[in-house]
Amino acid sequence: MHEETGNAAERGGLKRTIVKALKIFCVFLLLFAIFMLIASYQIHSLLVYGFSGFDSKKSGPDVGALPEHPLQKYIAGFLKCESYLPDDYDRKKSIIKNIEKAIDGKFEISAKKKANFVSANRDLRKIAFEMAEGEPDSAEVSVPDIPETFEVLFNLNYDYAGLHEKTKIMAILTRLALNDKDYISAMKFDLALMRLARASAVGQLNYPTLVGVLIQNVVLDRASRTPAETYLSHDELFADTAAVSFMRKALASRVSSLGLLFGLESAFRLEGHMIRAANAKRRKAFPWTMAFLDFFYGKAEGPILSYIGELTAAPRATFREQFAVTKRFEERYYGLIGGSGPNAIFLRPLRVNPLMTHMPDFSGIFHDFASLETRGRLATLGGLARLFHFDNGRWPDLSKDKDFAASAGPAAVDPLDGAAMRFRANSDGTMTFYSVGVDCADNGGDKKKDLTINVKAPTR
Repeated sequence: MHEETGNAAERGGLKRTIVKALKIFCVFLLLFAIFMLIASYQIHSLLVYGFSGFDSKKSGPDVGALPEHPLQKYIAGFLKCESYLPDDYDRKKSIIKNIEKAIDGKFEISAKKKANFVSANRDLRKIAFEMAEGEPDSAEVSVPDIPETFEVLFNLNYDYAGLHEKTKIMAILTRLALNDKDYISAMKFDLALMRLARASAVGQLNYPTLVGVLIQNVVLDRASRTPAETYLSHDELFADTAAVSFMRKALASRVSSLGLLFGLESAFRLEGHMIRAANAKRRKAFPWTMAFLDFFYGKAEGPILSYIGELTAAPRATFREQFAVTKRFEERYYGLIGGSGPNAIFLRPLRVNPLMTHMPDFSGIFHDFASLETRGRLATLGGLARLFHFDNGRWPDLSKDKDFAASAGPAAVDPLDGAAMRFRANSDGTMTFYSVGVDCADNGGDKKKDLTINVKAPTR
């Protein structure tokens, strides 16, 4: 009897223990659910609203500490300048298409419209010619140190769309100058675009930003089309002594400008600072959520800052090393989140910090950047080669004509692998210069795989 009573008491005690444990577990579960609801809300705020809740008007002690960049004076006047497009370009509601046709010389406007267009853009022409004056200076490529407490405040008056439109107008003005055989004016527009390209990189912050350096190379590519055509296609220029003399100066200035282009590594240094500053503010605004995320996943900025560190340590001379660093990072990142396919969308929140689930296509950025810069070098090299042919009656040999290669500077160097630009004499008397392209493999000047330019000998 006593034994049965003891067993019953024991069972009752076990039951009470289980019930108590269940209550504790339920309370813990409730608290955890409340915590997760709060955390989810804060994570949602972090992901969707970014700096929502931060006092964006508050200035730190070092706001404005970055000195005004020497190129800022050019971008400011250029953006304030009024500019106009002729009415004919709005035909069939396809303004962009017709502008491109006008730039390529495939879209005619009446003499009256042309005169009105040139007159309406006389201020833009004046500013462009002022930008073309003077030799490129090493001070124009200065990159200041970023103070740790610097708060990034962008120049809201910096209008990328307006800048892009005005570069197209300059290209049309160049086309009209070429049609009138005003080669010196066409080359001045080219030099203005070369300086404007570098000014674009620093116009927003007095420091090269990621978007800025990409715009830099877009403007460089604009200069490498219609304006560079002056050096590459117009034989009549060589009959004008003054134009030939200006061409020598213009191409030398182009070479100097190529050596002063801002690289992506400078922009990524700023990105690193911005990421650190952003997460510092997030930790201050959402301490518990950020502590949870940091504990569970590690700091969100860790992988990207590690990548930026490797990238900025890679040699600037070639893109191949930067491609390799980028590829290693992307392989680590996509390996961490379970690949780059559709299933990765569901795996990312489980495997990586939610604050780093959306990474830019760094490989695509570098490939586009490298291609645009390489085309700018090839256009310059083509113009120099034609000038060499005019003086010597033959094409230069980059492996033997050392003085020519030295004067061509970066234009004679393939930025993809750091070797000299490849070249090939053709049976029709033309010369092909080419870069190995983003695959960094020499395909013999194959237009589909390599970056090439074909130039013809000038008529003497």
